[in-house]
Amino acid sequence: MSNGQIGSSLGLTEETERFYREVMGADGSRVEQAAALLLITVEEFEEKLQPLVDMGVSKITDGVLSVLPPRQAVGVYLERHAAAMVDSAKLIARATSALRYVEDQPSRAIAGGEVLKAEVVTGAAPVELMEAWIAESAGEVMLMRPDQWRLPSEPTMAAASSRAAAQGRRVRAIYPVRALHQARSTLLDRAAAGEEIRLLPEVRSRLAIVGDDRALIPEQPGLTNVRAIVLRDAAIVAPLRLYYEELWNQAVALPVFDAHDVRQDARRLLLSQMADGARDEQIARTLGIGLRTVRRRIASLMEELGAETRFQAGVEAVRRGWI
Repeated sequence: MSNGQIGSSLGLTEETERFYREVMGADGSRVEQAAALLLITVEEFEEKLQPLVDMGVSKITDGVLSVLPPRQAVGVYLERHAAAMVDSAKLIARATSALRYVEDQPSRAIAGGEVLKAEVVTGAAPVELMEAWIAESAGEVMLMRPDQWRLPSEPTMAAASSRAAAQGRRVRAIYPVRALHQARSTLLDRAAAGEEIRLLPEVRSRLAIVGDDRALIPEQPGLTNVRAIVLRDAAIVAPLRLYYEELWNQAVALPVFDAHDVRQDARRLLLSQMADGARDEQIARTLGIGLRTVRRRIASLMEELGAETRFQAGVEAVRRGWI
């Protein structure tokens, strides 16, 4: 991860990012020493450090400075935003309840305004709608795909997205990390067809947005595929687009990997999780593999790297350019 990527990943200003890079080397030093190295007063140092403290990236304990390395810093940032993702899901759930009320009262409007353009569909209708929307629209396609590769509709949706990308339209999709293990060929095919792919530790709900005024969400946010709410109102789709952009900015771009080098890709992901300080149980959940498999792979990696501790393994992996 380059310095520029660190700043954008953590949402830092250029000034704070520059300060972060300067103080990383002072980890474990006393505040007075760190301030002296930067030729500023302790008060100035603490003022500059405050944004990093607020983010959980740095802290001062008994006068000693602690600064997380980049990978752990990004991990902390994502963990904090995971809570925001849950809150967003709850917000969408409340909006869903309101939409169901609108469905039950289609003729009512609020204070003389227009009736909300929304409806509930079931069965194969959501897929047919998405296929039609993508075909007739010239707008961007934004997808959250927690497990769609398991559904019978995957070939249909893949073809529709490929046609949109071939037209020069932007097609973006967010997947959970486990998709690299459970749907590797699907990701490769989608990426080859022009889909921009990013990964999050978890993707908690389906979501599809086409253009500025069309969206499709589950009646209950999550992985349910029984009933979906169709939105055709730009005022309602707009906050969903903002929510998607927030997740997109937090997500990690799909690693460039050889389609035949499964072992190397799995090793990179495992090392990345170890570098973030994740526990074995968390790694197993994130990567979608068993706990015993995680521990066996970690032991094998440490042996291959000639490391006695995970910290040594991380240092050696960075030295070799593996992460």
